[in-house]
Amino acid sequence: MNISGKFLIGLAIISLIVTGYVSSVDYVYASYIDKFSLPYVLEHLTESEIKKCESIHDDFVSLSDSDFYTRYQTHAFAGNCVMLYEDSSWDYEGSDRYEKLSDKSEILIQEREAELKKSRENFHIELKSLTELQIPGTFLFKFDGCTGDQSIHAKDISVVSDKETVLLTKFVGEERIISPGVCNAVEVQIRADDPASIKVVIPSLDVEVSTKLDKRKTDNIPTEPDIPSKVVRSDDDPLSFYGKGIVVGEDFKDGSIWTGIKGDKATIIAQWDLGRSKIISNISSSSDCELNYQICVNATVTSSDNSKAVKVGDAFLIKIDTENKKQVIVGTFGFLENVEIVLVISKIY
Repeated sequence: MNISGKFLIGLAIISLIVTGYVSSVDYVYASYIDKFSLPYVLEHLTESEIKKCESIHDDFVSLSDSDFYTRYQTHAFAGNCVMLYEDSSWDYEGSDRYEKLSDKSEILIQEREAELKKSRENFHIELKSLTELQIPGTFLFKFDGCTGDQSIHAKDISVVSDKETVLLTKFVGEERIISPGVCNAVEVQIRADDPASIKVVIPSLDVEVSTKLDKRKTDNIPTEPDIPSKVVRSDDDPLSFYGKGIVVGEDFKDGSIWTGIKGDKATIIAQWDLGRSKIISNISSSSDCELNYQICVNATVTSSDNSKAVKVGDAFLIKIDTENKKQVIVGTFGFLENVEIVLVISKIY
C-alpha cells in the first residue's frame, strides 16, 4: 500500500485548520507553493506510475514552477515525478528505461527520507505555502516545524499578521506540550492586509519566522500594491490584476465584486443580497474601450457557479481604469447583454 510522504514515518504529524473566516477552502490564487509540498509515496514507482509522470512532464516544462506545483498539489505521487525530472536518469532512453527509473525513484526517496530524518534532529520552521482564499484578505498559511531536541509549550506558539493573532492553543489545548523530535505540518487560516506580514512567533525561544515573500516568487500577491499608469500584456509579462469594487450603477447596486485576472483567465466573484456567485472566463485583448482604460478584455464564460443570470458561453467586455479606480463590466452576449455594471474600485491587491 502506498504511504504518502505527507506522513513522515515514526512522527506525529498534526494538521491544524483554523475555521470561522471562510466556509470552504476555495482558492483564488496562490503566491507560493514549493515542490516539497507535493505528495509522494515511500515506495519505488511502478511502470504505470512512471508513464503517468511522462504524461505530465510537458506541464512541468511549459508551466512555471508555481503553476505546476499548484496544479498537481493533490496528485498522489507528483513529488516522486519531480524528483525524477530533476535527476539525470530521466533522460535515459534505453529499452530498460522503466526498470532503471523505478530503481532510481527508490534511491531518491531513500535520500529524501534521510534528509528529513536529519532535519528532525534540529529545531526549524519552514514555510510551505501561502494561499489567498475566496474572501480576499483571508489566507491559508501552511508551514512545517520540528521541535528538535527540546519540548515546546503550545501556548507559546502563535501565527501573527498585521490584522490578527491566531494562537495554536485554540486547537490543541492550553496545556499541550509538544515533545522533542516531533514534526508538525500546520495549516492556519488568518486575515491580513499585507500577506508579507504573516509570521510564526515563539517568544519563549525568541523565534520569529516570517513568510519571506520578498525572497520567493510572488507574481500573484504583490507585497505593496502598485497601481500602474498603463497595463501592458506580453508573453513575458502576462496581464495581471486583482481588485475589489463596489457597484455604483443602477444594476446590482451596492454589490461587491472581486476581479482576478492572470494571463488569459479571469475570475469574478460577485456578492449581493441574492448570495455569492463565482464566474471564470477565458479572456482576450479588446480594442473596444475608451483610451483611459488600461485594461480592456473580452471575456467568454467557461464556468458559472450559483448564478441564474450568467451561463457558460455568455460574453462580457471588462474595462478597468486603475488610475481613476473605475471598472465597468458590459454584457455582450447572453441574458445580461447590454447590461452595464459600474464599479468603484475600493482595493487593488
